[in-house]
Amino acid sequence: MQCSRLLLAAALSSLLVVAVACGSAPPETASSTIAATASIGASALSSHDGDRRPDPALKGPFEIGFTSEVIVDASRDTTSDYHGRPVGLFVFYPVNPRDISSATPLATYPLDPIYGLASTATSANFEKYGIDRAYAAPRASSKGPFPLVVFSPGWGLDANGYHYVGTRLASHGFVVAVLTHYRDCNFPYEACDFLETTMFNRPRDVSFALDRLLARNKARRDILHRVIAPDHVAASGHSLGGLSASTLAGGDDVVCDFGDFDPGFTVDDPSTCAPTPPDRRIKTIATLDGSDWLLRFPEMRRISVPALTLGQEWTALTDPLDWRWNTWHARAHLAMSGEPNYRVELSRTDHLSFSNVCELLKVYEDAGAGIYDQSFMDLLFNDWFNCLGKMPWTESEQLQTKYMVAFLKEVLADDPSYEYLLTPGWALRNAPDVEFFVRERWEAEDVKVNWPPFEAYYAHQPGHGGPPPPHGGHHGGSGVYAGVRGYR
Repeated sequence: MQCSRLLLAAALSSLLVVAVACGSAPPETASSTIAATASIGASALSSHDGDRRPDPALKGPFEIGFTSEVIVDASRDTTSDYHGRPVGLFVFYPVNPRDISSATPLATYPLDPIYGLASTATSANFEKYGIDRAYAAPRASSKGPFPLVVFSPGWGLDANGYHYVGTRLASHGFVVAVLTHYRDCNFPYEACDFLETTMFNRPRDVSFALDRLLARNKARRDILHRVIAPDHVAASGHSLGGLSASTLAGGDDVVCDFGDFDPGFTVDDPSTCAPTPPDRRIKTIATLDGSDWLLRFPEMRRISVPALTLGQEWTALTDPLDWRWNTWHARAHLAMSGEPNYRVELSRTDHLSFSNVCELLKVYEDAGAGIYDQSFMDLLFNDWFNCLGKMPWTESEQLQTKYMVAFLKEVLADDPSYEYLLTPGWALRNAPDVEFFVRERWEAEDVKVNWPPFEAYYAHQPGHGGPPPPHGGHHGGSGVYAGVRGYR
């Protein structure tokens, strides 16, 4: 039962079972993972040459506060034990270093934010595996208000799977709210909604959480009072959480239609054959291996806000039975119409690299959470998850947050400090595991079919040294990047 639940909770988060297939790499301990990250050096994680600004791949100038709650939407799931739909909410926020002392208590994270059936873990449990330290509800920094990032997890992962995003972005001057979705296959004892039910509820959870956060921002005695800049809100997320962010930016005309990928999918919940409107409060999106293949091309075309699509490198998505998987991220990048609009792909990653699930499983073990037994944990680390055979955990997480901080600083905080990172040229010179795309081979206006052909996209960043891109399209050759966004 535990095995089948985790396949639902993790493998189905991308609907690609291959995403959790484990390699045959030798075992690697958490300590060796952290040591490998510390030795990365200038090639991938350094600041600009001679630059004294904080490296966005590393902890920023702020300390990090944490608070959590469960909010209930009384208009949905009224038959639940909550008499409404519960949404778990973890909030990370910037704190002035002078307001932290040796007596400031560490953050305590509920490992089961919805049902409370598991133990808790402290920030120290996660720091052991490279996650930044957070504190329990200290006074927020007076240097705000700060931009807000609302983050939706991948299917089958609760808010604890994304502490690296919450803490790192908060340390660079963002308020980050990470959700836990109800009936989302988060735990072996939790029911799982149908895919289309999940797709229907998740954007509504994010909008409901945003309502709550903005209300707290106005409440005089709340710790978040005047901490959030209400006109500077980003939606972010991993896998189906990335889909939620895209849906909130552009809308979904009919949730149950499953996009262009497989019109033959069986609809189990007809009530979801309805639209999800966009939430106009969302000013930008930043997705991590987002499942945008579940949207139709014209729906994604309506995404007119700045967008960062960060995911696996093209060849990791290859499926010999269906070439469309190869174009998963490039298709979304081609469709989205906002400016700027970037596709960033990381080699040596898989779908679960865009979470801290590997660290979380170790924390479960350390904290005695009682969610999975030891024999099952051993199975995960040796036979299923690629927790041991890919880019070291914290290295991948640092690259992701490096680009997230640089992008969100520019488009959400009006701060161009890291604009130099957002170019193909910087990736070519400094980040061998990164491919950076400003545009695809075709223009979106040229596409007249539901799923544009393989030849519409760049398989690899021109000049990167990978296999040559397929021939065809209107913008062949590496010259497409000349003069674009400071290419050098």
